[in-house]
Amino acid sequence: MGFPGNGTPPHLLSGPDPGRIVRDVTSLVRGCHDTSRIRLWARAPSAAPGQGQKDGGMQMSGPLDGRVALVAGATRGAGRGSAVALGEAGATVYCTGRSTRGRRSEYDRPETIEETAELVTAAGGAGIAVAVDHLEASEVEALVQRIDTASGRLDVLVNDVWGGERLFEWDTPVWEHDLAKGLRMLRLAIDTHLITSHFALPLLIRKPGGWSWR
Repeated sequence: MGFPGNGTPPHLLSGPDPGRIVRDVTSLVRGCHDTSRIRLWARAPSAAPGQGQKDGGMQMSGPLDGRVALVAGATRGAGRGSAVALGEAGATVYCTGRSTRGRRSEYDRPETIEETAELVTAAGGAGIAVAVDHLEASEVEALVQRIDTASGRLDVLVNDVWGGERLFEWDTPVWEHDLAKGLRMLRLAIDTHLITSHFALPLLIRKPGGWSWR
């Protein structure tokens, strides 16, 4: 993997501050070439005992011990890297997307949300894979209800849904673009984030200190 700059870990965290951690995750993801192997370098006191998550079934130690994160669009790339880094910090991470071991999305790539969840758990967190189409409001609402029922909180939201690369038409005048593809790309890039934020933000702000990254 490659770190920004001279190849050394970019930050040592001084405390269990989710906002600081999310900013470090952002910096690290942008500087890494292999986002499936991202590591979050942290030095912080462990949270109080008994803060393990109900849905993940694991006790964790780290600056995000007892915290719950949702990475929307965690199948690959920066989404997967963010999920793994949050897991290494001790969080329970809900990894969502459309590509599962049983079914691929229209993007038709081999990575799956189950793989991402396994990487999160291997890094020290608790990865939970949930198949969600973030254009479907009912699916996103059910996801947030599940998180609320299992954990009663959401501390970190990473809105990383995309999947529109194959809809681009390079070197083509805009008036000659396929209109349906263009509108689909906008829905994937914008509507998914709005729908996810609509349902997730009320849970995120229920407790002080929640952070959103998109």
